[in-house]
Amino acid sequence: MATMGTMTQAGAKHKKVIEVALTKGAIENAIGLTLDGDNGPPRVIALAPESLAALSGRLRPDQVVLEINGHQVNGHEHATKLIKESTGVVNITLSEEPLPLCA
Repeated sequence: MATMGTMTQAGAKHKKVIEVALTKGAIENAIGLTLDGDNGPPRVIALAPESLAALSGRLRPDQVVLEINGHQVNGHEHATKLIKESTGVVNITLSEEPLPLCA
């Protein structure tokens, strides 16, 4: 299940921000999101086929994860930890503006 939410504080500096709510079962269940980025907000790089992330229809590569369940994220490991520790609804706030690539 995916729903649109309101803009959060982290999203205030981004023009196109969406919130996606995914209903996750048990703590060991994955949502099928692959992230990249060690510092700052991580970027979505892939969605597992038939996963909660893919079936939401709202997540796609190059989106930037700003918050998970109201917590600002710093790097893919932090975001992954927040998702893995979640049960029930996982609220993901994303920017649809891709981050600039570092040279």
